Amino acid sequence: MKLFKLYITLMAALMFWSCDQDLPYPLEDVRNGVVIDIYRADGSTAVLSQGSTDGDFRVKLTIPTQQGDYSMMDHAQLLCVLRTPDYEWVSTPVGGKITSFPAEVSLNIEEAYTALGIDGPFEGQEMYFTTDVTLKDGFVIKGWTAETDFNNRNMTGWRVDGRSYSYSVRYPVVCPIHLDDFTGTTWMADPDWWEKTYQVEVEKISDTELQVSGLFEEVAPNGIFTITVDPDTYTVTVAKQVIIEGSVWSWGYTNMCVEGSGTIDACSGTIKMNIKVTVDQGSFGTFGMTMSK
Repeated sequence: MKLFKLYITLMAALMFWSCDQDLPYPLEDVRNGVVIDIYRADGSTAVLSQGSTDGDFRVKLTIPTQQGDYSMMDHAQLLCVLRTPDYEWVSTPVGGKITSFPAEVSLNIEEAYTALGIDGPFEGQEMYFTTDVTLKDGFVIKGWTAETDFNNRNMTGWRVDGRSYSYSVRYPVVCPIHLDDFTGTTWMADPDWWEKTYQVEVEKISDTELQVSGLFEEVAPNGIFTITVDPDTYTVTVAKQVIIEGSVWSWGYTNMCVEGSGTIDACSGTIKMNIKVTVDQGSFGTFGMTMSK
């Protein structure tokens, strides 16, 4: 009981002390913002082709139910953010005022480049669209700044229409995919799981599939898995596959599997993946792996 009374006394003292201190920022400058979900419209173009601004680029904007009241907002506006190959960032508002939600907005990529004052699309660039919010008192809450990066990243745990909340839409500049360019002897950088870089053999087995053999330097009896490429979104998936059937080395585990997803960069000839390694008894975790010629 003495310990309990001492605990209560200390807690009260800490609460009094913390309330008596100045905040690290002026409380009167704190603004209530509005969280806007922005995602690529289904069926619309997912990437920018090098040297061309053609495509059906559309985004949808909604206000998640978790936001609650947003009567303090006057309007929203799209903000275009571009990362250059040198990792420099530029941004500019584009389009008109958005006052009703949900909304679907068509993007004019050529006008966006003109407003940014940047030539493109060129290899290595990445274009993002997020939202600025203007409050009724005229104060603008930026969707991105060089100092704070993208706004509302902490809300990615929210669920919106069965998926994670999205604070931006990304359009990477890509080159045409030719799977033959990825075949043959290829380097596999595996710094987290196998903790080294080694060679694998890659074979094209269909117009959208690559078969990789030699995973983990062929210490697995098969070490073979298939990567499926989506040529529209420039993403890859690795469906759950057994790479070691039965006993896994001398660990006492059975049936080692890999599964995951990633992106394909046809300009640089690389495939970046996040691969989850599992056995019947559980998971070892997810590890980053990169294939390159």
